[in-house]
Formats: sequence, C-alpha cells, structure tokens
Amino acid sequence: MGPDALFAAMTFVVAPLATLFYVDKLRRPSEASGRYWALAFSAVLLCSVAYFVSAQSGDVWWSVAVGNGAMVLTLAALWSGCRAFNGGHPLGAVTVLVSLLVTVVSALPSADGAKWAGAPEKMLALAVFSVLIVIEAMRPRLRSFAGSVVLVAVFSVHAVYVTLRVCSSFLHGVDSSFFGTWFSTGFTTAMNLVLVALGGGAIISIRFQQARRELTRESASGRRQRFVSPRAFDSAAARMLADGGEQVMVVLAIDSYDRMRGAFGPAQAKALREDLAHAVLAEAPESVVLGRGASYYLVLLEGDTAAAVDFAARVQRDYTRRRASKSPSQASAGVIQASAGSTPRSLADAARLALARDSELQPGRIRVG
Repeated sequence: MGPDALFAAMTFVVAPLATLFYVDKLRRPSEASGRYWALAFSAVLLCSVAYFVSAQSGDVWWSVAVGNGAMVLTLAALWSGCRAFNGGHPLGAVTVLVSLLVTVVSALPSADGAKWAGAPEKMLALAVFSVLIVIEAMRPRLRSFAGSVVLVAVFSVHAVYVTLRVCSSFLHGVDSSFFGTWFSTGFTTAMNLVLVALGGGAIISIRFQQARRELTRESASGRRQRFVSPRAFDSAAARMLADGGEQVMVVLAIDSYDRMRGAFGPAQAKALREDLAHAVLAEAPESVVLGRGASYYLVLLEGDTAAAVDFAARVQRDYTRRRASKSPSQASAGVIQASAGSTPRSLADAARLALARDSELQPGRIRVG
C-alpha cells in the first residue's frame, strides 16, 4: 500500500471511527475501559501518521520507531480496555512499558535496515496482545455483546497472521521472495488497517449496546422493557389507554438539570439521567409503558393517583440513594390521571406542567395535576 493510499485509509476509515468514539466518550461518565479504548484510537491514528511519514521519508528511523510503538500501544490499550470492561485490573503499566520497549528497540540500528528495526519484537508483541484480546472477548461480560464475536474473529486472524509472519522472517529472511509474496509490508499494512477498522467498529458497537442495555430490564414474564423514543411511546401508550381502566401518567425529571449540566458537563449530566432511569426501572410495575424525553422520563402505569404518587416517591428515594455516594441530586415528579379522551401527548403535557410548579422553590417535589 503506497503512502497516499495509507493516508487516505487513515483519513477516511480510522479517523471517522475515532471521532465517533471520542464524541460518545465525552457524553459518558469517566470509566477505565473508555479511557484505554480512547488511548487505542489515539495510538492507531499516531501509528498511521508515523508510517505515512516513514513511507514518504525513506524510513527515517524515528518514524519507524514511533509507528512500531504506536501499533503495539493500540493493541495493548485495546486489551487493557477489555480487561477493565470485564471488571479486571487494566494493567496500564504493562501497556506502557511494552510499547516503550518496542519503540526503543525499533530506534536502535538494525542489520536489515531502519525499516525492519524492532520488527521481530513488534510482531511478537502484536501476536501476544491479539491472543490476550481474544481471551478477554470470550470472558463472561464481553462475550454477551455482539461486537465480541467480531473481536474474536479479527484478532484470531491477526494473531495467526503475525505469528506466521515472524516465523517466516526468521526462516526465510525479510528479503526472500517467499516473505515478499505472502507477508509484504504493503499487504500487511492494508490488512492491519482493515482489522483495526473492524475492531474499532466492534468496540463502538459494544459501547452503544451497553448504553442501550443499561436502560433495559426484563420483566417477571420474561418480556424486555426499555425506555423508547417519544414517537414509540405515544404509539404504545395509545394502545394502553385504549384498553380502558384506571391509568395515570408520571413524568420524572432531575431538579436543576440544565444548571448542573452547564456546571459539570454532558458526561455528568448523562450519569444523572442514567441513575434516574435505573431508579425508574427498579420501581416500575410490570404493566407499564416507559418513554424518554430530552431531560425527563415518562411512565404510563395502571392505577389511581395515589398509586402513582407512591411509585414516584419510591423512585425519588432510589435515585437519592444512588446519588448519595456521588454528587447529591434530587428528582421531582408530575402526576396526572387519565380520563376519557386523554391522549399520550395531552397527558404528558399536563404532567410536565404539574412538574414545573414551584420548580425552583421545592426540589424533590411530587405535584398532582
């Protein structure tokens, strides 16, 4: 793969994936797996730039060293992130030390020329970290996500290929026709970029699936329930209202949400919303429709106003308990009883209007419309 093609691949494949990951990470609370995966995306960008410079400059020594070290750092950080995601210690010191070792070795003079300086050490490290990623992807938590299948496939192929490549370099030499045919730098670079793109896409899909799963519960009957979009909520709530019986709408929101989001940032705001969502899921009865708005949650449940107020009070206590060890916060609720002719939208608007009463004067309130 020529330098221009390499730079194009980095620009149009790796960079968009990295940008998508960074944007998603900024919206989430800080977590070890996210930090290491962000490091992996940064390292692969650095690796692509370094190898581009190397190809343009005739393999100047520092570009080879940086590229090799960054490539190892990509897989090492990816593995550390997988360990953290599974609840293990990420072993950041190992990640940094191995990457630095490969960088230093690659900066030393080599009999095969600057291009191949540190190549055996780099390939050995890549094979080892690929195997470790496969092992982590098959462990209990990660293997429950669809993206783990991609990780296992991608890094199994990578581990086998890199192992064969390093063996071929020892047996036949990097200048042999056999090595040039099956393990050339151009083909290997292109394959690495494809595998990194697939692996990066798998990590992003795992994070998206994780976020969706955190806002989902399985009811006693085995039916999965989750917060749906406003349009889906209106449709499901309309069907529930058409069934008749006593029904009530509850809107729950975090007190002073906009002010807290401005003061502490979107990641903290997302953590607040997730804690409230978990409290609602924990306390909501089985016969319920759950919806989400920009900064509030909608719950349509069976029963009268007293039952709804009791439900809202339980959610408030659960939310306060979840926030007790973090930054303290309170939630308020608006409640409205459904009547003949009520629509999901009219009920939601009425409950939000009730919720807005005394919003600055009394946090942690429950208002009945």
